Amino acid sequence: MTRLEQVTIIFVVRFLKLVVILFLFLQAFCLAEAEKSFHFDPAVVELVGKLEIQTFPGPPGYQSVKNGDQTERGWFLRLSEPITIVANSPSTDLGWQTEKNVKILHMVIGWDHIKAKDLVVGGLVRVRGKLFNRQNGHHHTRVLVEASELKRVSK
Repeated sequence: MTRLEQVTIIFVVRFLKLVVILFLFLQAFCLAEAEKSFHFDPAVVELVGKLEIQTFPGPPGYQSVKNGDQTERGWFLRLSEPITIVANSPSTDLGWQTEKNVKILHMVIGWDHIKAKDLVVGGLVRVRGKLFNRQNGHHHTRVLVEASELKRVSK
């Protein structure tokens, strides 16, 4: 075997190793991305994030509290990693659209969740519920979660 043939074989072997490593990396990346996808109502999802309260201008103009608009406060879930919410079939999703790179969700929660003693603004919570697209001016994120369960998560 000539020196050129030996160098060629070494090059081919190294190239194939690189291709295999690249393939495994891309496969792992695709699997990780798939784990961050969720579906709209009727699917029930479970998300973990930081509990926040935010204030927005409300009616009549939804522009400025200083200029006379009412104050609207809402409960929000800030996620540590962005997610994608995939639209279902047209018969089940009310025309909702797939939303990518969602990092914060406005939460629709009942009074029993709000008065829970162990919830801490700024703390981690686990929310179980159904996702839907915003529908009106009172919805302050692209995607909302109608929470059926809200629990504090210990670090």
